[in-house]
Formats: sequence, C-alpha cells, structure tokens
Amino acid sequence: MRVTRYRTRSGWCPCCHRRVESRHPEQPPPADVPHAQVGVNALATIAVLRLENRLPLRQVSRVLADLPRLRLCAGAVAKQQQRLGGWLADEWEQLKRRVRGSDAVHADETTWRTAGRNDWLWTVCDPCHTLYHVDRSRGGKVIRRLLGGAFGGTLVSDFYSAYNTVNCKQQKCVTHLQRELRDVAARSPPFAAGRFYRRCKRLAKDLLGHKKRWDELDDQTYTRLARRLEQRLAELAAAHRRDADPDVRRLAERLSRHRQELTAFLWERAVEGTNNAAERALRPIVVARKISGGSRSEAGARATAIVASVLRTARQQGRDVLQTLRQLLMNCWAGREPGMLLA
Repeated sequence: MRVTRYRTRSGWCPCCHRRVESRHPEQPPPADVPHAQVGVNALATIAVLRLENRLPLRQVSRVLADLPRLRLCAGAVAKQQQRLGGWLADEWEQLKRRVRGSDAVHADETTWRTAGRNDWLWTVCDPCHTLYHVDRSRGGKVIRRLLGGAFGGTLVSDFYSAYNTVNCKQQKCVTHLQRELRDVAARSPPFAAGRFYRRCKRLAKDLLGHKKRWDELDDQTYTRLARRLEQRLAELAAAHRRDADPDVRRLAERLSRHRQELTAFLWERAVEGTNNAAERALRPIVVARKISGGSRSEAGARATAIVASVLRTARQQGRDVLQTLRQLLMNCWAGREPGMLLA
C-alpha cells in the first residue's frame, strides 16, 4: 500500500469570506472516510472491479485489502461509487447529447432492483457511446426523455410499444421476429407445419442476408431486390391477416403494422436490422444485477448507471479504462469542461 501525503496551502479569502485550500490534481475533494483519503487510483480501481469485473461489494473490499492493502468496508466502497457517480454526472449528460446526435441508436430495457422494488434499466447506444439510465417507469416517456424531442436519427428496437411513441424513423429488430417465430413453432405444431411460418422465416433470413450484399451489388440491382423483398413482406401480411390460426393472425398484423419499420435498414448503411447492439450493452450489467441483486438506494442506482455508461463508452472507443477514469476524475476536480468521451 502506498500512502501519499499532499502538502497544501490554505488561507482566508477576503472576497468570499471563507477559508480556501489548494489541492493537488490527483487529490479528491474531502471524503467521508475517517482518518484517510481514498486516492484517484483506488477510486478508479473500485469502479473497474465493481462494474467491469462485476464483483460484489464485499469482494471488492477483500481485493483492496489483499492487493494494495487498503482497508475499506463494503459500505465505504458503495459510498465511493456514489461519489464517482456525482463527479461523472456532467460527463453522462454529454454522452446523452452525443447519442442524441447519432445517425442510428439502439435501445432496450430490463428490470433493475432498487431499494427492494422493481425499476427498469434502460440503455441507448451507438457504435461509440453507451448510455444507461435507471427509472421507475417502463413507459414511452423515458425513451423520449433520453432521446429528446428533436432526435433525427433512426431508432432500432424490439416490438415493445413504448418505442413507437418516439417521433423518428424506426427499425424493428428482425432477430426478435425470428425468435418469436421459433418460440411459437415450438409450442404449436400446427403453426410450425403451416405455410406462414415457412414463408415468414425465409423472408426474415432473406432480409438480413440482402443487407450483407450492400457492397457486392450495384445500386440498381440492390434496389430492385430490396423492392422485391418489401413486396414479399406486404403480400405475406395481406394473405394471412384473416387466417384461422390466432398466432398467424397476430404475427401477420404485426408485419402489416411495422412493414416499413422492418425494412428501413435496407436503405441506410448505418442502420442494422437487429437490436443485438443494445442486447450486448445490457448483458454485462444484467450479470452484475444477478450477482449484486441491484441497488439498495436510488443514489446507488443512479451512480451505477452513470459510472457504467462511462466505463463501457471508454471500452467502445478503445481507451485504457483505468487511465480514462483517472483523467475524467481529475478533469472534474479541476473544474474543466466535460466531453472527453465525445469521440
């Protein structure tokens, strides 16, 4: 363990009528830790162990005691993570503004336990940025608030109705359609033997396969085949909207309602036909939720969302996570403007 002593100067300011003390760039603001100060390296290590390596609080405390021989109880570790969330809140706001300016974003949500109640963890991401947010609501107002009222890109999502309330171009996940076809076919042999299942399954595969040929085909050929796929989708939906099988009718109605939103990715290079990016963004934090059980307070949930957003964004941009977190903290303590992760 390395103990660092900072020699600072203090004096009385006649303008603001308070005592002012100088600070070292690596020296955090005063902490609620008795007889000590947790340094920037320890703070960054706590965040990485907790959210990157997904260790429980007690395990983080044990690792700190075993390796750098820094003794912090589980409650102190949680307190330091909340302080990190407060310092990085402005950086999170900058990430939100950056996501709002993206050409295409992916969104998804999952449950999150906060103080014993069921909340929702939302994620909105693009190739270079990830934003997490914990909210009590699963309604459309949450995604509208995250994206803002002037979002001009394309929103890629599953078929959950809350996303339909966002006034922007949208792409529905073709993989979710394939997954539902497979699930319905597994529980309903008549559906699996029917013509709709075979045609819809083949159409979904052809949609995803055609986008992969973006660079192989000339513009005229690509456009002609894409138009044909759109026509097949419309014909399939119209032919089965009055089918006797209720599952066929429901899925045919979905195809009809989201006809344009299932093929939007065929016409824009930056838009994907699946929502895999959002699901990959949620997977690590879902594992952390299963290990830790969620958050014990609203402040802890907010800090988790903020710090996790910064860490995953740094990882997406190929940055050194520990060094990036150290620099972000020192920038905040020095009063510098946020925006280091706006790649």
